[in-house]
Amino acid sequence: MSFSAGVKAKEMMLYSELNITQISEVLGFQSIHYFSRLFKKIVGIAPTEYISRVKDNRPINVLHNANTPKGEFEIPLRDFPG
Repeated sequence: MSFSAGVKAKEMMLYSELNITQISEVLGFQSIHYFSRLFKKIVGIAPTEYISRVKDNRPINVLHNANTPKGEFEIPLRDFPG
């Protein structure tokens, strides 16, 4: 999964009614397990945890993600004024 596919997956989780299996299929994955492993590697948390936090409007702490600077947090896109 590329960074852009990770962004697309997060957008689909935020703005669509698709479940994780459907999102992985739309993105071209044949295995939900492979999709979930790559999502966790890129985002820092599992897709189910990401969806849970987004639905509860909780910040998504990705401190364990190697791509995120130490001490930074990712806030769901819908929380930004726009």
